[in-house]
Amino acid sequence: MERDEKLDRAYRRFVNVFEIVFKEDWEHSKGCLQNIDAYVAPGGTFLNPLQDDEDANWSARKSLLEAYRDVVEVMNARGIYDEEPPGFGQPPPGHREIKKSSLYDDTLTQPYSPL
Repeated sequence: MERDEKLDRAYRRFVNVFEIVFKEDWEHSKGCLQNIDAYVAPGGTFLNPLQDDEDANWSARKSLLEAYRDVVEVMNARGIYDEEPPGFGQPPPGHREIKKSSLYDDTLTQPYSPL
């Protein structure tokens, strides 16, 4: 199979910038994430912040957003991008639902008494 250089380049750039934001520059990124409202307008998300100045005091994030958008654009052009991945919103494989016993429910409704 022939390699897709444009897609490879987009993936490499995304991974490189992702590592800068979430590995190399982690302390700064962590501080920015703790104050995410300064970087995301109401109604926005991390990936679509709805702000004109996406690099205000967090330039690596702007590079990450640009790299992400490039990957999505190339994937869209090739028909390999799903806006909602298969299984999105579903429990991961192997997930087991925890069943609560009636004893558990009773302990929540009874007044606390030390042993």
